[in-house]
Amino acid sequence: QKGFCIFPDEQRGFYALVAMVQRAIDGKSEIYRATMTLNEYFEVYAPSSDQNDPHAYARFVGNKLGVDPRTFTIKQLS
Repeated sequence: QKGFCIFPDEQRGFYALVAMVQRAIDGKSEIYRATMTLNEYFEVYAPSSDQNDPHAYARFVGNKLGVDPRTFTIKQLS
């Protein structure tokens, strides 16, 4: 399917996500920016148009990190 990746296992999918976030932090992504908040990131990564709840994803990650997904930016992960 266009725009979707399927990984053979969770570990490889996780490493791909880490690489994607690192590219955003390094300013090498054409889609993601280091200045995006977690909410903004997940609005692109898992859009509601694909039946996702991007803000729920952002809240989950924000809770795990102990940060506010509305203000915490991707570059703050570095």
